Amino acid sequence: MLKDHRDKISDADAKQVEEALADTKKKMDGSVEEINKAVDNLTQASHKLAEAMYKASSGPQTPPQDGGAPHAESKPKDDVVDAEFVDVDEKKK
Repeated sequence: MLKDHRDKISDADAKQVEEALADTKKKMDGSVEEINKAVDNLTQASHKLAEAMYKASSGPQTPPQDGGAPHAESKPKDDVVDAEFVDVDEKKK
């Protein structure tokens, strides 16, 4: 992830992720507690990367064309009528 999205975070944040990753790799032969601590540090360091990726994926927000609220309901563009069908010939029988 860091290789693909390094440009979205600061150099200091990228370095922190790299160091946490290297530390985690070193601890792989250690005790479970050491591994868990290293993974926790890596997770914390990678949060800024995940946040930057999320912001980049949401893209620029454009205001609605009608000047209304971004999440306001818009009127349907079709002339749809909700109606009930009654077979007139069936009623005559």
